[in-house]
Amino acid sequence: MKKELDKIQENFGEITDNLQKLGHKLRNDFVNGTMELKDKDNDIKISSVENPSGDNFSFENNSFQLSSLAGLELINSNLTNNTLSAAHLKNISLQNSDLNHCKIQGSVINQLKLAESEITNAQFSAAKVTNCSLATASSINNSKLTGISFKNLHMKNHSTIIDSSINLCAWSDTSFNNLSFEKVELTGVVLDSVIFENVIFKNVKWKDIILNNVSISNVELSGSELNHLHLKDETITGQQKLRDLIKKKGLL
Repeated sequence: MKKELDKIQENFGEITDNLQKLGHKLRNDFVNGTMELKDKDNDIKISSVENPSGDNFSFENNSFQLSSLAGLELINSNLTNNTLSAAHLKNISLQNSDLNHCKIQGSVINQLKLAESEITNAQFSAAKVTNCSLATASSINNSKLTGISFKNLHMKNHSTIIDSSINLCAWSDTSFNNLSFEKVELTGVVLDSVIFENVIFKNVKWKDIILNNVSISNVELSGSELNHLHLKDETITGQQKLRDLIKKKGLL
């Protein structure tokens, strides 16, 4: 029995050493600009990677599970067909980069910054996103966001959400400034302490939406459907037509 326990302990120690070596290798490869992952699948589990950065990277067909990634900074890069499960991402910065066909499930994302970047054909589910900023012509296209908790999210400077669905999500302490929603479906969404300013909604479907303590200023609404919309403690200015439309629908 003692031999078996010693063997298990030895194997566990070997696994731990390998994970640490993998984490160091990933970090060094990122920093030294030698990350080559696009030609093969990688399965990264129970690892920690800190402060990787680089330019013109391609990160494809990888699985990142039960792991943490902090301080990632990528410029002119592509992240394609990757899956993140039960992961923790912190201090992530993408500039002029694309996130395509990626899945993020049961994960926590804190301090995410996107500038001139695009999220396309992505699926976010059962995740928590805090302190997120989408700025300078960043966009979310043809994506599905389900069961997400957003806090301290700021979208501004000609950012867009297009051809996407947002279901059973909660947004709090959030500001939308100078951006547009087009062909978006929102179902079962709670918006609490949210500011809409200089926002365009075009062909947007709203269903079972709760807006609490919201401020709406200079918002354009066209081709949209409003069903079961509940507003509380709202402030709507600069767009009387919006207020009149909501009243006409019997939603205010």
